[in-house]
Amino acid sequence: KENRKQQIGVTVSSIMFGAIGGGLMAMSNDILRYCYALDTYNNELHLVTLDFLDDILSIDSEIYKKFITEKQIIEKVANQNPEQANKLLKNLIKKYIPIVEKLYP
Repeated sequence: KENRKQQIGVTVSSIMFGAIGGGLMAMSNDILRYCYALDTYNNELHLVTLDFLDDILSIDSEIYKKFITEKQIIEKVANQNPEQANKLLKNLIKKYIPIVEKLYP
């Protein structure tokens, strides 16, 4: 949902302000954002991190194995290229958010 909102914002900015406005809006989408998960049983708010994903995804062994494999690959990349690893970690978290929505209470 968040990505769709960002795409619409870039499109609207491009129409209203031309290529420069669209470019500036697209650049602002690279700002670090944090995702949270609300536990509906006890109303606790959790920051979605790799550790949080590790805990939640362990509920489903098939998904968890895939997550761990991808995480290990990124950890290997981190030794060679930390900047690349940061981008990959952000994408990994984004990738698993919809799955957390299904698994998390």
